[in-house]
Amino acid sequence: MKKAKRVLALLLCLVLILSAVGCSAKKDDGKKSSDSEVVTVVDNNGNTVTVKKDIQRIVVCDIYPIPSVLAVFFDSASKIVGMAQPSMAAAKNSLLSELYPEILNAETGFIDGTTVNMEALAALNPDVVFYSSGNKELGKQLTDAGYAAIAISANKWQYNAIETLNNWIDLLSQLFPENNKSEKVRTYSESVYNMVQERVSSIPDAEKAKVFFLFQYSASNISTSGNSFFGQWWATAIGAKNVGEELDSDKSTNVNMEQIYKWNPDFISSQILIPQSPTIFITIP
Repeated sequence: MKKAKRVLALLLCLVLILSAVGCSAKKDDGKKSSDSEVVTVVDNNGNTVTVKKDIQRIVVCDIYPIPSVLAVFFDSASKIVGMAQPSMAAAKNSLLSELYPEILNAETGFIDGTTVNMEALAALNPDVVFYSSGNKELGKQLTDAGYAAIAISANKWQYNAIETLNNWIDLLSQLFPENNKSEKVRTYSESVYNMVQERVSSIPDAEKAKVFFLFQYSASNISTSGNSFFGQWWATAIGAKNVGEELDSDKSTNVNMEQIYKWNPDFISSQILIPQSPTIFITIP
């Protein structure tokens, strides 16, 4: 029961992460898989992809939240053999590695940013490879190399975090029908969302908490959510005010400390893909 509650808590964290992403290249041996040995899905780019049914080895490229979604979906991370470094950083700095310590065994050296080392990828011998739907060049590279490559989108559902997660789970449930969680996740998401709306819908605008959503941070870059990104959806969903809503931009937008001081947020929400995020603002006077 204790782990079940923690998994549900992690499921909510997976949606927050959004607020911020086949077989190895084998030669044709002349044998063709029967229909009973494969499953066919349509990915988030509209590509029809055929994958072996008994998927045991999964690699995730540049769609960073997917390893955590997979771990909760399977209640295990044992199938994940490769993922990008930002995904690993998120695992190490969150509840994910505590619940599923095996996720720390995944290899990260096969990808640098959006560039995949095809030789290193082949060494992982993946049954299926997930990649960002926006990186069509990588998708073609993977497909041409003989991998079952599946595009996953983070923005197809207008940055609605719940609908994004729901659709990801729908796709995974098609790939792994024996582990179908579509209805369970949708029902839970709707229940929690409705409960929150009942509690926040009557908050006057003047009393709404001001939230700064931190999406990226480095010595030279701080980015937040404008009015067309996950932060705006989250602020509206929880009855808060996104301090960056004046920024008319898609995806995250760069800001500076002077702007943050001017906004004077009541709260700062940071995604766990930023390893140092818990301490970023502690030393700010």
